[in-house]
Amino acid sequence: KGMLPDRLALAHDVDVRAVSVQGEVVMVMGGGMTACQLACAALDHGAAQVILVSRKTFKKREFEVEVAYFGNKGLYEFRRTEEPRKRLQLCIAARGQATINRITWKRIQAYFKEGRLDIQQECEITNVVWDGGQWRVSIKSKDESDKTPASVHPPGPTEVSPAQAPALATGGMDDIDSDNEQDNSHPASNTDLDDISAYDPNATIADRIWVATGSRVDLKKDPLLSKLMGTDPVRCIGGFPVLEDKSLRWPGLPLYFIGGYTMLSLGPMARLMPGYRYAADRLTEALKRDALTALCGENPYSLPSGSIPIEAFDDDDVPFEEVQEEYVQEQIEKAMGPKPTLKNREVINMDKIPEHLPRKILENYSWMQSDDDMHVHVILPIEEPVDRNCVMARFRKRSVEIWVVCEQAAYRFYIQNLYKDVLEEQCYFKVSQRSQRVTLVLKKYETNPWRFLRS
Repeated sequence: KGMLPDRLALAHDVDVRAVSVQGEVVMVMGGGMTACQLACAALDHGAAQVILVSRKTFKKREFEVEVAYFGNKGLYEFRRTEEPRKRLQLCIAARGQATINRITWKRIQAYFKEGRLDIQQECEITNVVWDGGQWRVSIKSKDESDKTPASVHPPGPTEVSPAQAPALATGGMDDIDSDNEQDNSHPASNTDLDDISAYDPNATIADRIWVATGSRVDLKKDPLLSKLMGTDPVRCIGGFPVLEDKSLRWPGLPLYFIGGYTMLSLGPMARLMPGYRYAADRLTEALKRDALTALCGENPYSLPSGSIPIEAFDDDDVPFEEVQEEYVQEQIEKAMGPKPTLKNREVINMDKIPEHLPRKILENYSWMQSDDDMHVHVILPIEEPVDRNCVMARFRKRSVEIWVVCEQAAYRFYIQNLYKDVLEEQCYFKVSQRSQRVTLVLKKYETNPWRFLRS
């Protein structure tokens, strides 16, 4: 009530050149590039102080998506995945959370050293009040046991303490839960918002609040496209339409797309400059192709014969949160390691090794690697060929062990700590018939190169 219209704004509505922030305290909510750029712009235009608030920890990353998607390495995996739901999970994995590039990070650090920028992390809003001239924000740390927000610049006695307000991103501030301990002398149930803020001595004071917490593409919430869904429905996964891949066109209509709505066709970089370039190439070819088809007297926008109706798909209109939760659950299961199986490997049974045979350690080995595998060649000090039936192996997430039982001795090769994790159920060994060698094939958990074999 009584709030000036420009005192609370979303990032895409902010024009720093048209707003006078001279001598003001500006709170910017968000942890990505847009939030940091708004903070720097406010300081460039004379703001006395900017409070940069993030619900998470700030992360420095040169590119918004995995570098592989700027070339064929990442795009090949994406394009060969035909299921849109799996494609969306690949995009979630590649994009990650909000990040800051090196150049913007340096600008932020420079303003921070000048004392004009206060950086707060791991914070949540418990209350926001407009008192007629300024914002008053009550905050708490995400760690309930900590009364002070996590900050790289702890507030002093005369400074204000900022907070993060995720509810502002959805356009409202009502029904915000508070986990703070309540003052028994002022019950929250009988107190209005202004009274609560007055009782909070650590309330943050700010002249403006700019919300840069990101936006999400959602076909069903778009005013135009939601109406189009009623007349010409299209398959929708996590808010993204399933377009025709080659033309980026709405199936059955002369409506072409570029930008975020093309993510299921172009990949995670759809909203970046490479994505716009890929989209422009496809649109150019599609427009030419459709124009030629129309000149031949045919309808270029008609659905191909044998098209599967939307009702036949079980995952149509699946929410984004469900797809994201599936991806998170897969990552958790992947981090826990695969379930053990006896496929492609043997189990070491010490009862198979005669007691009279001496035990010897194998130390002569070499190794080489590819993007997916580690090949460890173990050389045995024997003259006769190695019998595969005499080899026993055990593969674990970070270890490998083999026993080779020969007539003169039982040889053991063991690495207790591998340099990185392996997919144990996909590891196996091979026996060379031409030399006295056993080759261990270790499937990498990640495609990154190994600097060493042992940790």
